Amino acid sequence: MGFLEKVKSKEFWEEVRTNPAYDFLVKELLDIYQRDAQGEIKDISYDAFMEFYRTGSRLKFEWDYYFPRRRRLNACALLSLIYPDREEYFDNLMNTIWAICNEYCWSLPTHTPKGDEVCNDWYIDLFAAETGFALSEIRFLLGERMSPLMNDRIRQELEKRIIRSFLDHPFNWEQNESNWAGVCGGSVGCVFLYERPDLFEEAKPRIDSTLATFLRSYKADGVCREGLDYWQYGFGFFVAYAQRLLEHTRGKENLFALEHVKQIAQFPAMAFLDGAATISFSDCPREGRVGLGTVSILRRHYGELMQGITRNMCMTNDDCGRWPLHVDSIVWFEPEFHDAEASKEAVYYKEDSGWFVKKCAAYSFAAKGGSNYEPHNHNDVGSFILCHGGGQILTDLGRGLYTADYFGEKRYEHLCRRSGGHSVPMVDGLEQVSGRDTQASTAYEEGKLTIDLTGAYPASRVKGVLREFTFTENSVKMRDQYTYGDNCKTYGAVKERLVSLVKPVVKEDRVELDELQIRFSPGWQVQVTQDLHVTRSEGETVVYLIDFTTEQPMQEFQVEFVV
Repeated sequence: MGFLEKVKSKEFWEEVRTNPAYDFLVKELLDIYQRDAQGEIKDISYDAFMEFYRTGSRLKFEWDYYFPRRRRLNACALLSLIYPDREEYFDNLMNTIWAICNEYCWSLPTHTPKGDEVCNDWYIDLFAAETGFALSEIRFLLGERMSPLMNDRIRQELEKRIIRSFLDHPFNWEQNESNWAGVCGGSVGCVFLYERPDLFEEAKPRIDSTLATFLRSYKADGVCREGLDYWQYGFGFFVAYAQRLLEHTRGKENLFALEHVKQIAQFPAMAFLDGAATISFSDCPREGRVGLGTVSILRRHYGELMQGITRNMCMTNDDCGRWPLHVDSIVWFEPEFHDAEASKEAVYYKEDSGWFVKKCAAYSFAAKGGSNYEPHNHNDVGSFILCHGGGQILTDLGRGLYTADYFGEKRYEHLCRRSGGHSVPMVDGLEQVSGRDTQASTAYEEGKLTIDLTGAYPASRVKGVLREFTFTENSVKMRDQYTYGDNCKTYGAVKERLVSLVKPVVKEDRVELDELQIRFSPGWQVQVTQDLHVTRSEGETVVYLIDFTTEQPMQEFQVEFVV
């Protein structure tokens, strides 16, 4: 039974209501309803909308107003399907939809063009597209219970804000090789499938082109260089659209048959390092989850290729209230979900993207080459992560607090985005730079990973930086070699930095981070300083910057990480 048939089946929703296997999903919904769907819906004032333009902060508008409404929408809609006789849920849903239809615009202030200078109610950003997807599918699911007025109101708003807007305007995300193309292209495609199938063929060439752009953001090896969260975001919406397209076209349009899509689907198996600890390169958290619905759909298409992703690695909803993440988790959940653990012995080398992962019984390790010109870029060529005991010990900080500055001219002043916030060297007093010419070269053979970081540093002052990793059952050895340029200003001035959230203990010949020992070469001194990493979910976190320096000119640095 496919999605379109399942969601229209009273028997399926009765199964969700009565089968104990679904209890955890229903309980989560009821908890969201109690938290986010009680009382009057908070009005969005002019001051609330303008806060981003005035201060650069996104927090109040997004987390006090916008996203609570979307979570409320999801909970009310899904509970209306599970409990069709409980009018409270449906009445609440109608008021929530009405409030969303009354919003000045569905896009976020941070994304609207020209800021506060023009009316932007026509603009389709990530969240306007998501809202359109949600309302069109909810109307498909529950429209028979809605009044003619509510049906017309939703139809009119979708026609104006999504359908006519898309047909009448080109959008930069159509050619943006990032998650934007997947989210916006997939969401807009779903609106046309539900609301205007008569116009779908007119819109389809642009939707197809947008999704092809999205797939180009992944190299042939399937690595999401934006990180696991953005795999779930962009690819999750792609999967949601692909499944609905497959069913709407009665199997004629099957995007899952593309080899590139199959490669991308396998990314999470590599990205989970140790328990919930994940690869946090770029703008992703250090612990992650993937969508239960997304994984369940992919399991149906690719079977054993998706094994190793267990229930505890999955989420069914998120703070932003993304509709397909939530509805697909319920519809596609398999009570017999296979919970076999992934093997702890695995090596992945993704040459196209310059990513390497090694998992073994004692530790998990990840390193990246790539470039400092990537989606959601951090200056992090050569950065690495070492996990032990279920968490990152040597860390990549991942995502910071999203503000105007974070995506503006001051973006590389943020600790987590500059190379000084990563475990990479500073040569001749220089941090890494960003740009197209910063591409690293990587190689892996006979158990040795080599990353040439040279291009990430100003060429006139640094001729070469070569990083090598070798591995044993309980240790990782790192060797950095430097060649200085003709314009070197402080010959021999190297600072080797390691980053951790664990407070280090410095001994004469080693540094201890809980059970991890860092053994380093003679002639180097150790200094530990502290900085702060700020995120929305964690607030301020103390970061320990472990610096190795020397008074004598050095050509190389060797260190061993032993667990």
